[in-house]
Amino acid sequence: IVAGYHWFNDWGRDTFISFKGLLLVTKKFDFAKEVLLSWSRQLKNGLIPNELNSKSYNSIDASLWFVVASYYYFVETKDSETILNLSDEFNTIVSEYINGTDFGIHMDDNGYITWDDKKVSLSWMDSSIKGKSATGRFGYLIEIELLWLNVLKILEFFEQKIKLTCLNKNIKNIIKTLHKNINKDFYIEKLGFVYDYIGKDESNDQIRPNVVMGLALPFKVFPKIRAEKILATVRKELLSELGLYTLSPNDSAFVSSYKGSLEERDKAYHNGAIWPFLLGFYLVALYSYKGKAAQTEIKETLVKFFDAMNDKGLKYIPEVFDPTDKNPDGTLSQAWNYALFLEAINVLEK
Repeated sequence: IVAGYHWFNDWGRDTFISFKGLLLVTKKFDFAKEVLLSWSRQLKNGLIPNELNSKSYNSIDASLWFVVASYYYFVETKDSETILNLSDEFNTIVSEYINGTDFGIHMDDNGYITWDDKKVSLSWMDSSIKGKSATGRFGYLIEIELLWLNVLKILEFFEQKIKLTCLNKNIKNIIKTLHKNINKDFYIEKLGFVYDYIGKDESNDQIRPNVVMGLALPFKVFPKIRAEKILATVRKELLSELGLYTLSPNDSAFVSSYKGSLEERDKAYHNGAIWPFLLGFYLVALYSYKGKAAQTEIKETLVKFFDAMNDKGLKYIPEVFDPTDKNPDGTLSQAWNYALFLEAINVLEK
C-alpha cells in the first residue's frame, strides 16, 4: 500500500489506517491477510516500521493500528487461524509497550503510553522545525491512549472468542484503570471537548481533530453524551467541506497558509492545513455513536466534499488542502483518504 503517490512508499501507520477501507470494505481478504503477515515479520522490539524501505521504527502508533487492523480482519473473515498465528506478535507488542522499548516508549502507572525521547515526534502529527515538534505534542496524546485501550480490549476479545493466550494476566486491570483515567483526565466538561495532550507541565486544550481517530475505533471509551459533545465541537471548530483543519482557525497558533519554504509549510502542516482523511474519521465516528440516525448528515457531508472536489476539477484526493484558498497540495494521492471515504460510504449501506 503506497502511503502517498508520488513521494511516500510503504508506511506502517498509513498502511494500517488504510487497511479496513482499502482491503476489507472492498473484500480483498486474501491481500489483507498477506499484508498482516508480511508486516508482522518486520516487527522489532514491539514496533511495526514507520517506513518500510528505510526500516525506520519511529512511530508510537503503527503497532497499535496493526492490532486494530487485525481485529477488523477477523470481524470480516472469521479467520481465527491467521489471528492465532499472529498471537506472538500481539503479545510482544503489548509486553514491549508495557515494559519499555525504543525511544523510551512505555506504559506508566496511570496505564498511559508515552515516550521519553523529546527529539522525536512519534505520532502522525510528526512535523518538526529545527529538531523541535511543530505542535509541541509530547506526553499523553489523546488518540494514542484511545488506541492503546482498544489494543488491550482487542486482546481480551481474542482471548474470549478464539482462545488466544494473553501472556500478560494484568490486562483487565489495565483496561479498567485506563478507562477511568481517560474519562477523568482528558475530558473538559466546560468545553465539551478533550485535552489534545497532557504533558508534564501542561494540559493542552487546543482544539485539534486527533480525538476523532479514537472515537472511530471499535471499542468505546467515552459515554455517548460526551462523545456527541466532542463531535459537535469538531463540527463547529474544525469542519470544512474538504476535510478537517488540523487546528481550530480560532486558535492564535493557527497558520493560515500552506505555502512557501519547507519550514513555512512544516509550520502549517499540522497547525492549519486541511486533511481529507480526517473528515472520513469524523463521519465514521458519527456513525459509531449515532448509528443510522447519522446517515443523513454523513451523506450530505460526502456530497459537499465531492461537489467541492468537482468544483476544483480534481480527479484525485490530495494529501492536504491549503487552509485559506483551499487549493490542493502535498502528495497527489493519499491512501488513507480513499480508505476513510470508502469506510464512510460503506456505513450508508448498513
